Amino acid sequence: MNESAVLASGLGLVESVRWHDDALWFADWTAGAIHRLDPISRVDQIVHRVDSLPLCFDFAADGRLVVLDSRQGWLLRGRVGSTLEPWVDVSAVGPAGNEVVATRDGGCFLNFANFDPRQGFPDRPVGRIAHVDRDGQVHVVAEHLAFPNGMGIADGGRTLVVAESHAARLSGFRIGSHGELTQRRTWAEVPGSAPDGISIDPDGVCWFADVPNQEVVGVAAGGTVHARLAADRGAFSCAVAPDSQVYGAVAHWPGGERMFDPSHTWDGSIVALWQSR
Repeated sequence: MNESAVLASGLGLVESVRWHDDALWFADWTAGAIHRLDPISRVDQIVHRVDSLPLCFDFAADGRLVVLDSRQGWLLRGRVGSTLEPWVDVSAVGPAGNEVVATRDGGCFLNFANFDPRQGFPDRPVGRIAHVDRDGQVHVVAEHLAFPNGMGIADGGRTLVVAESHAARLSGFRIGSHGELTQRRTWAEVPGSAPDGISIDPDGVCWFADVPNQEVVGVAAGGTVHARLAADRGAFSCAVAPDSQVYGAVAHWPGGERMFDPSHTWDGSIVALWQSR
């Protein structure tokens, strides 16, 4: 049994954990808030409010926040502490934008579940990935994903890894010079799991959060499992710091049919789990 330490508690559905500028950043979807958390002092600050569920973000190469406001169908952008301005209309790609990951060239990848969970789950893969270039041009670059969730960039920027929650796998794509995705393949099978948010460490190990199994798992390309880190409730997202500390966002999952129920107590927390090496 691994040990864990609670760094922040009393939150809602917590997601999009990022390590940036010596701090943890995360989104509280149900509160519509983006937080910055100092893991040493445990000072937790709300830096932006965006009324969106899902609410996903990443940091662009120039340090600006790139925020996917799924409710409005817009990609927002701005400096921390300044107003987030509308940047790109992505509403035509599909509903339920679920993740954003920035690229080194000023663009980003977005994924979309492409269905409304309140109306039931599809019986076929309908998820999509879109690429937004630095000039704001949007192109759908992959389709037919089984509920795309967390994303990360591996191999020095050459590979996009995507968690397909409803297929128990991590899929890989070769990233082209203009953001096109080719050579789709299974990066790792994760049988019995429902991979959610992911984080790729410097050794290329992909850490994924798993809600139903209440754990964060480290797996290499090909499927070799490095570690399983137990949580006391569903794990929705994770991040690995430069010192190899693994952090998780955990909360009580009520099931898809009650995801938007305001009476549900998520009791979300940010926890420090185990060091990956």
